Amino acid sequence: MRLLRDRLIVGNPGGLFDITVDRLGRDAVTSPRNSRLVAICQHVRSPQTGARVIEGLATGIPTVTEALANQGLPPAHYVDSGIRFTVVLHQFSPAASSTVAPTAGSSPTSTTAKAAEAGEAALSATQRRVHQALTEHGRTVRELADTLGLAAPNLRKILRDLRARGLAIQDGGQGRATTHRRAKPPGSAR
Repeated sequence: MRLLRDRLIVGNPGGLFDITVDRLGRDAVTSPRNSRLVAICQHVRSPQTGARVIEGLATGIPTVTEALANQGLPPAHYVDSGIRFTVVLHQFSPAASSTVAPTAGSSPTSTTAKAAEAGEAALSATQRRVHQALTEHGRTVRELADTLGLAAPNLRKILRDLRARGLAIQDGGQGRATTHRRAKPPGSAR
């Protein structure tokens, strides 16, 4: 690991195994060189913390991608030279988020619209991308994943958060196709 003024560089001897850089974080696949060792290590716990030594569930890169986006940082840059795998995390100042406060004499409709804008402004960059990709008629997780290039587990987590914030609605379920659509702001015609 090297920490420079403007970036963090993490290098690993040995290149990627049976996966390419363009598939990292998109396909929920693991590609260990020794799958038996991974299977064993998934059950080993640290004596100090009790945490698993490794996860082996292909959620590491999507988690890093989401964390970088949440902080307004650029995505990680991956380099596979065949004999070495390197990740570069760049740093820059995140843009200041603005909040919208109602002004005296503003109409309820404009206040509602401003509140909706403020709700979207409070989202991370990735959450905002997902919210903007939602339509009135709904989209499946697969459609959203294909459109946005996000892993389905991370997409489901973002959709849960958007539903909790009242920005998305889930339709369907048990025996029916499940879709997610953008919630209409309060007071708007249905």
